Amino acid sequence: MDDPILAPFKDMYEVNRGQYGLGPLPKNAKVFIDRADWSESGYDAMLKLYAKSNHWVAFRLEGGRYKWIGELEQCSGPQKYRSADGLLNEQVDISYFQHVPLHYDGLRITYVGPDSHTDLDIPLAKAKQLLKTWGCS
Repeated sequence: MDDPILAPFKDMYEVNRGQYGLGPLPKNAKVFIDRADWSESGYDAMLKLYAKSNHWVAFRLEGGRYKWIGELEQCSGPQKYRSADGLLNEQVDISYFQHVPLHYDGLRITYVGPDSHTDLDIPLAKAKQLLKTWGCS
């Protein structure tokens, strides 16, 4: 996470993550940078951070600077469930995006697992409890 190639994306550290329900960024992670066409995706770059808790961080290029415009945090739990894609681990997604096409605008928290057949909206307190129990926060 301290690789100089990530310097253009330092705005992600200036965001008050807690106000959006998001946890801290991992200190160590596999990082991929996807460049995108704003007109199609709604962002110019997406950092994909893979650790115990995965983060997809979206940026818009404004005035030559990458500005944080949203993020999806995802954590998998221990319980398994069957889906159309096979046997998967339960999962909590916390997302906050600001005017990014194809993403829910504002805070959205969902759970999918053995007790739900589709994404189930859950309160932030419940999500934080699960993330702590699963070792993601």
